[in-house]
Amino acid sequence: MNDCREYLARHVVAAEGGEELPKGDPVNDLETIARLYFPELKNETDAFLEMHRRLVFGRGEAADLLSPRRPGVET
Repeated sequence: MNDCREYLARHVVAAEGGEELPKGDPVNDLETIARLYFPELKNETDAFLEMHRRLVFGRGEAADLLSPRRPGVET
């Protein structure tokens, strides 16, 4: 999960700065490990993975929560 959070932070910074997006999204590794070794955490893992995918690929309202800028406020 920490790798996913770090990747997400790098992704947000790169996207906002107009830079090349980071390679190697660790979400597939997390999904595989969780399914193989922690099947009892399926619901929690699925929820985390869904939010991660929305933040990385959607860049919608959920991504605004991570932005240091507040929507509607000029900086």
